[in-house]
Amino acid sequence: GIDDVEVKAKKMELEKDYDNALPFFSKSYVLRVHITNIKPHIWRAIRVPGDISLHKLHDQVLGPCLGWLRNYHAYYFKELPYYSQPDFEVGVVYGPLAWKKTHMEMGHNITYGIQLVDAAQVKIGQILQKVGQKLEYMYDLKCRWRHKIVVEAIEEPSSSTSSDGGGGSSSVKLISGARACPGEDIGGAKPYAELVHEIRAQPTNYGEYLDAMRPLTQAPNNSQPVHDS
Repeated sequence: GIDDVEVKAKKMELEKDYDNALPFFSKSYVLRVHITNIKPHIWRAIRVPGDISLHKLHDQVLGPCLGWLRNYHAYYFKELPYYSQPDFEVGVVYGPLAWKKTHMEMGHNITYGIQLVDAAQVKIGQILQKVGQKLEYMYDLKCRWRHKIVVEAIEEPSSSTSSDGGGGSSSVKLISGARACPGEDIGGAKPYAELVHEIRAQPTNYGEYLDAMRPLTQAPNNSQPVHDS
């Protein structure tokens, strides 16, 4: 079908440009990520190696750094035009190919026209090669938490970029950030905003305050430990 043709074309493009991407695999990237449909922004600045796959970026970096659970919801990455806002036609994206037929969320690929290239087979150095380039990171295809990732720096690896003092491009580091992650399964940005407004309205007694806070305090990502493995 047309979808298969577009996915194959993207794979061929990546293969054709692979040799040109090789120098970026040894570099260190500083990325800024924020949840776009919440203000003030919930954001993190992170350092990652250029040879990390998009799936590992999701599973081992973005999830733990932001506060989302691992192996809980589907996701995808989408390349964004230089210096532009994200559009809403999904098309060919990088996502969890193994979940395409086994995870119910991937049923949304019909609704949103999602065509998947395996995120485990694509490194960030293949698609991000300039400061200012952007990726859209969509987490949870039901609640649709939309994130924007921006390349803030591409650096040669050095001992100063390593979290363990060992140098090299393989280090991952949470540099800075602000504000806590929303609760999993809370419904998305609008229910989250309504909940925050209710809490800020200062309930009249402690019991009402606890009731208002319960969707956040009892969310799976707030009641389970975050593992760094």
